Amino acid sequence: MCDSDPRMPEIYLPLRSAAEAALVPGIDVFGAADLPALCAHLSGSVDGRLTPIRGAAPDSLLRKRAPLPDLVDVIGHPGARRALEVAAAGGHHLLMVGPPGAGKSMLAARLPSLLPPMTDDEALSPAAILSASMLGFSPAQWRQRPFRAPHHSSSSVALVGGRNPPQPGEITLAHLGVLFLDELLTSTGKCWKRYANRLRRAASPFRARRIRRTFRQRVNWSQQ
Repeated sequence: MCDSDPRMPEIYLPLRSAAEAALVPGIDVFGAADLPALCAHLSGSVDGRLTPIRGAAPDSLLRKRAPLPDLVDVIGHPGARRALEVAAAGGHHLLMVGPPGAGKSMLAARLPSLLPPMTDDEALSPAAILSASMLGFSPAQWRQRPFRAPHHSSSSVALVGGRNPPQPGEITLAHLGVLFLDELLTSTGKCWKRYANRLRRAASPFRARRIRRTFRQRVNWSQQ
């Protein structure tokens, strides 16, 4: 990092990573296509001067985003609607029981729209998790509450995380958002055991250790 301007630190990143870093306020972000381009900029070459990457304003990103599914689409279900509101207000877990077609998935998909908007500080954690995962992070996802709905046949590694190199699982990807587990009781015993362990230790960070590295991430989500 170079502090040429004491009021605005400068950070230099690969060009493809600069756009997401530019969302962080209070820094000038420069994207370099390669090391020669960075060296030309740092040496003061007039022709090689890099231009700061300006991130889109959060409000403009929110205006361009498609609206989330809303409870206004739900007809009836007054008890379930009230339960969603209470769960969203208090950050509670929610268990929905009913026959196929009763509307459980429809109701769960509308829970993110009831959650309060994310602050910039809150948005950093889900953005960092996505950036570290194989999914990747797009600036269009900034301050968007995660909604993860893994298939009921997903493995324990897909839910909790693991692999080599370590990758976050669905539990971690739902950080500060909603984790919807449909047909939960049809999961295998091993998968359910690992998930239950994470549920009991939700306040402690998740750690995945491999030969060359350790992945550590705290998670906080509303489970449906």
